[in-house]
Amino acid sequence: MPASGLLVRPIRRSAGDASGIVVAVVCALHCMAGPLLVAAAPLLALEWIEHPGVEWALVVVSLITSSAAIVSGWRWHRRSGALPLLMAGVVGLLVTRLGPELAEETERLAVGAAAAVLVLAHLVNIQMLRRASLRVGLVLLAALASPSALPAQNSAARESCFAIEQLPARDRAIAVAMLRAASDGEGLYTLAGGLKPVSSDFLTVTWTVAPTVDSVALDSLATIRRVAGALRCGPVIAHVLEYAATYTRPDSSRYRVASVFLVHRDGLQRTLTQHAAFWQQLGMTDGADAARVLSAVETAPRAARWRGFGHLFGYPDAAVDFFVEAGESQVRTGTFVRRDFRRIETFRKFPAREGEPPTLSSFVYAVPLGAAPSAADSALEAAAAVVMHRYREQRAHFAVEDGDGIVALWREWIASTADTATRDDPFEAPRPTLIARRAGTLVGR
Repeated sequence: MPASGLLVRPIRRSAGDASGIVVAVVCALHCMAGPLLVAAAPLLALEWIEHPGVEWALVVVSLITSSAAIVSGWRWHRRSGALPLLMAGVVGLLVTRLGPELAEETERLAVGAAAAVLVLAHLVNIQMLRRASLRVGLVLLAALASPSALPAQNSAARESCFAIEQLPARDRAIAVAMLRAASDGEGLYTLAGGLKPVSSDFLTVTWTVAPTVDSVALDSLATIRRVAGALRCGPVIAHVLEYAATYTRPDSSRYRVASVFLVHRDGLQRTLTQHAAFWQQLGMTDGADAARVLSAVETAPRAARWRGFGHLFGYPDAAVDFFVEAGESQVRTGTFVRRDFRRIETFRKFPAREGEPPTLSSFVYAVPLGAAPSAADSALEAAAAVVMHRYREQRAHFAVEDGDGIVALWREWIASTADTATRDDPFEAPRPTLIARRAGTLVGR
């Protein structure tokens, strides 16, 4: 969606608020000034003004217009400030029509007060629409204007960026394969400025813990930790997280899982700031390091764990809310909540079913079934498209399929954006399915 579209769309929505204000004011004026006009009826033939049908028509039109405008606005800005005012105004108007008969003066005051509350609800809604429009529009304009889309900060010298030369030959091959796998998946959006603060779709290690411990797999895990220590460049670091849960195979053996996470520290800081109320419940504050944050989320209660990973993986806030609510509903009722999915382009694709060609990207999140794309969905898609366009060009230029081309690509990319200021996250913003994989299978990919 063009940036101009994002800026204009809320203005069109504000026209609905303007209509709601006009109808509410007319409704109030009819109630308060109607008797005066009827007194002049012999001269002006205005007896129809006091007809109950006219009163009901104004009330119904006012309720429909106000509800449509404010609910539509809420779907854009996701701020609830206007909704309580809308409910109060609606209840006030309905009480005057359906409640006990009131004294004429009292009824006029009640209708006037209800109409004033509706007008205030519209004014609040208009203000929220303007703020949402400005925020999303400016972020998308910045993304489209920037040649790198998502700038990063990097004070390290280019030669110290992803300094894999210090690793033994085998470890170096694993490092290159890990970086390539991350870049071809959703890890691209972590490496290229932190649109996704955290990514983890490129390497998972499993090891048996019972009836005996798999020492070979543990050796592989030690290698992965060593390699991850070299995968850092400016704000980008790699971290190995061992999940707390133990799983059981069909043969009753038990195993544990660890994943490599790429973290963009500026992106992580943004989510810690923007969702401070949530993170503070886990004891995480501005400046918390990646290892502490990931550990806090991994060991958090179920709903907080889902929400924490949703924020870390860069999903829009509405998608995170839906994922948590749907998961909790399924736990309570045992019924799966049907859903649609939003997919953001990745270079590497997966087949929808076994035997089919790979067509599905790995950057995916759930939304309510039948939901239209939100402003946050559109902003994420547009910003990601700029990054993907550059990555495709750079991937071909650096011959990523051969040698250390992927390392050279990111050294050049991050260095070229080192002096650009970090942008704001465009979102007021589920943990991916882990695929058990031996570390050695990445070598030579």
